[in-house]
Amino acid sequence: MGEILNCSKPTVIKIKKELQKCDLLLEKRMGLSKHNRLFLLKPVADIEDLKSFKLEQNSTSTLEPQQKLKILTLMILTLVILTLTILK
Repeated sequence: MGEILNCSKPTVIKIKKELQKCDLLLEKRMGLSKHNRLFLLKPVADIEDLKSFKLEQNSTSTLEPQQKLKILTLMILTLVILTLTILK
């Protein structure tokens, strides 16, 4: 996946953990010496989620560095989901 997303292995692991934490990625174990299967789930969002996302984007100039990093991570995860959906 690192080659597809053009990022390092630790970054792929971090993205994978974030997607699993948000219930957007399901990993099914296949058994000994077999690769696990990853299933990308469709995000469920409504208009309120979109409004809050836009508010977060507009207010980044007053945020702490850690908060900016969190927002950027969410934006990257959104791009990853879109990329993986297109590659299906």
